[in-house]
Amino acid sequence: SEDYRTAVIFKKYGIDFCCGGKKSIQDACIDKSVSLDELTEALEKSTQNLVTEHNYNDWELDYLVDHIMETHHSYVVKKIPEIKQFLDKVAKKHGLRHPEIINVHKLFYQISQELQTHMEKEEVILFPFIKLLAESKRFRKKLMRPPFDTIKTPINMMEMEHEQVGESLKTIRDLTNNL
Repeated sequence: SEDYRTAVIFKKYGIDFCCGGKKSIQDACIDKSVSLDELTEALEKSTQNLVTEHNYNDWELDYLVDHIMETHHSYVVKKIPEIKQFLDKVAKKHGLRHPEIINVHKLFYQISQELQTHMEKEEVILFPFIKLLAESKRFRKKLMRPPFDTIKTPINMMEMEHEQVGESLKTIRDLTNNL
């Protein structure tokens, strides 16, 4: 989790590195029948001689929140309609001969709706409070009481939603033989 560049390695070996990946690398290797030495070597190679483009761990939280919304959220909002357009075309043309495409189509539409709702909740509920936390720390101001018990409440909800979408994406990978 400390270096996003390792994601491609975990993905290659089929190891969950996101919200559902709350286990040691050793346990994940056992679950996936992957050699720990092989994975460790691949992870080390993935980060050798690479300059970190951004060190997100050093960023102020309010800046990180803005970056997530401006970079990642805007990308998802832009790409979902493009993917839907292609997926509609493929499902219409090949769905009868390949019913798995119809399932992928249905799952992607569910995922896209869940992602859009999820991002809205982040932008309306979680991120504004994170920005308030950062500001109160920076300016040593008293923090207003949040509209939820603790910040863990919306974070736990967001993680649960990430895991649900992760399961749907896993189903799509299974339906398409990891395509």
